[in-house]
Amino acid sequence: MNEPIDPTEAREAEQLADVFTRIFQRNMTERLLEADSVVDVTPVQLQALAFLGDHGTCSVRAIGEGLRISFPAATRLVDRLVRKCLVSRRENPHDRRLADVSLTAEGAGLLRRVREERTALVGRALSRLSAGERRRLMEDLKAFIRAALQSEDDALEVCQRCGIRHTDACVVNQAYQAFAGSGIPKP
Repeated sequence: MNEPIDPTEAREAEQLADVFTRIFQRNMTERLLEADSVVDVTPVQLQALAFLGDHGTCSVRAIGEGLRISFPAATRLVDRLVRKCLVSRRENPHDRRLADVSLTAEGAGLLRRVREERTALVGRALSRLSAGERRRLMEDLKAFIRAALQSEDDALEVCQRCGIRHTDACVVNQAYQAFAGSGIPKP
């Protein structure tokens, strides 16, 4: 199904994807963080909270790998989150050179509030579409994701960072399965 694409069509699709990304990032994440007057959190810090929320207690190195940032950057990120009381850092009981990082109750609460509000914002936007438009949008987004992932490695990289719990119904898992013959291994 590799049909030739007109360069104009590809540019328009790229521009639409860019606008979609900016709308989601700015309107549905950054504004929520700005509105939460209790804690000042950046989008990258929220990504770290989401990574911990989805993966549980992790090492600083695992957070860095999951967010695709260097170990020193991950260390600074965790330091800032510890100062804000959103994560706790404890010595690993099996290797004292390592630190285990986990969400605090405050960090878990912030993550839950942001996710709930973001879901509500998406729901409000979707409510402006007809049922058929919503269904087509979901089908088309899934088709685009499957088409954009070009290998097992692409799927694994996205899976590691996506911020949603691993499920067999996940479109990224399905794309991986098409390449590898089985689903993404669970951690």
